[in-house]
Amino acid sequence: MKIYYPFLLLLLVVSCKFENSSHKSSTHTSKNQDLLQLHLKKGDTYSIDFSTTQDIGQSILGKKIGIKQQIDIQLLMQVINVDDTSNHFTITYKHLHMNQDAMGKSVSFDSDKPNQKIPAPLQQLMHLKDKQFHVHCGHTGNIIAITDQQEQPISDSTLKNMLESSMHIYPDHAVSEGATWNNEHKNNLNGMAILVNQNTYTLLNQSNEKATLKLQSKVTTIQSEQEKSIMNLEGTQDGELSIDTHTGMIISSEIKQHFNGKVAMQGIKVPIQIEGTVVQKCTKL
Repeated sequence: MKIYYPFLLLLLVVSCKFENSSHKSSTHTSKNQDLLQLHLKKGDTYSIDFSTTQDIGQSILGKKIGIKQQIDIQLLMQVINVDDTSNHFTITYKHLHMNQDAMGKSVSFDSDKPNQKIPAPLQQLMHLKDKQFHVHCGHTGNIIAITDQQEQPISDSTLKNMLESSMHIYPDHAVSEGATWNNEHKNNLNGMAILVNQNTYTLLNQSNEKATLKLQSKVTTIQSEQEKSIMNLEGTQDGELSIDTHTGMIISSEIKQHFNGKVAMQGIKVPIQIEGTVVQKCTKL
C-alpha cells in the first residue's frame, strides 16, 4: 500500500477554509487599546517559511502503521498596492520540500532538484516552483479574492481558504492585553470531509514592536452535502504567534496539532491519530 498525504497535510496546516466563516469578538475594557491589523506598505517584500511535521498513526486490520512526514514551503510576498480598506500583493512559490517515511520506505521531493524521480501523486508539486498569484485582502486578513494563478494544481478557492486561515487572525476593533476574540472557518479537505475550526485568540502582551497572541482551536469534521465523507476527525490546535505591530505581519508562530478519528480506505474504516507541529517564520527583505 502506497501512502501519500501531501495535500491533506497542507490543508491541515492551521488552514481553515473560507466557506461560511464568521467573526465574533469580546474584550476587556482598558485605557491602552490598539488596532491590531495589517498595515502593509507598497513596495515591501517578505520571505515566508512554513515547516510542518506530522506523525500519523494508523491501524489497518490489526496492524499498526506509523507515518512520519514533513513539508517545507518558502514563499515570496511582494506588496503592490495598499488603500484605506485593503491590500494587494503577489505570492510566489520559491521552494517546496517534502519527505515521508512509511512502512520502511521513504519518499522525498525537492523543487530545487528537477531531475529527481518523483512518484506520480507528487509530480504536480514540482510545477508550483516560481508560480505566482495575486491576493486581495482586507486589513483584518480576510481574503477578498485570489486571481492570476499560473497553471497551478491548487484551485483559486483552495488557495483562498488556505491563506484565509493563516491571515484572518486579527480583531475588527482595537483591543488591549487580555482581550479575546473568536472566529470559525470551514475547510473542504479535498472532498474527504469538511473540517470545522473554532478558533479563540488571546492578546497575551503587546509593546511598540511586537504583540503575542495565543491560539486555541477546537477541530471537528462534518459531512459534505455534495460528497460522502471518507474522513472523520476531531482534535485541537494550540500555540502562540508573534506579530510585528508596525506591519501586522506574523514574525513567527508555532502551532501544535492533535487529531484523532477514522479514514475510509477501500471500504474499511481505519483509526488514525495525527500529532503535528506547524512553524511559520517571516523576514522582511
